[in-house]
Amino acid sequence: MSILKRFQTIMNSNIHALIDRSDDPDKIIKEALNSLRQDLGSVKSETSAIEAQTRRAQRALNECETSIEAMQRYAIKAVDEGNDVQARQFLQKKETFVLELDDLHKVYRDVFQRAEQMKQIEEKLASDLEALKSRKAMLETPNAIDEELERALLEVEALAELRNSTDVRPSATNNIDTELEKLKKQRAEHRQS
Repeated sequence: MSILKRFQTIMNSNIHALIDRSDDPDKIIKEALNSLRQDLGSVKSETSAIEAQTRRAQRALNECETSIEAMQRYAIKAVDEGNDVQARQFLQKKETFVLELDDLHKVYRDVFQRAEQMKQIEEKLASDLEALKSRKAMLETPNAIDEELERALLEVEALAELRNSTDVRPSATNNIDTELEKLKKQRAEHRQS
């Protein structure tokens, strides 16, 4: 499918909704990142090609306008010299260029519009790519926090078991129990958020 045909699909895509509904958001994000990178590369090369077409269309427009002006000058010079036949030939050539100019304007507008669409697609893809990178980082961060909290909880539980097995003062046991409850509460709050 051509990039221009995908314009509507890309502009309306909402990867975040797909990630939210997914059982494995990390996998979806990786696949989406790969797809976006490929699409962005394709869009960039397509945009470059269309920009080159735009420059060619602009150059053809300018050359046609220059030819129209030249034929007008030649026709005026021929009239000044009293050569109506030659003036008529120059005016006929001018008319041909005027008709061609209309076609060139249409081509230029079409190519320019496609170039603008491609720039919009490129901006959207770049924006989506950055958003996905942020989302991926956000998904990876809670796992690291969970692991750290789990490690701290296990450490506190191990200390509590160690102190319970030896003769420890009741106030120290209370402190450990309090700290253990505090960690469990933090862990439960973190899982809810």
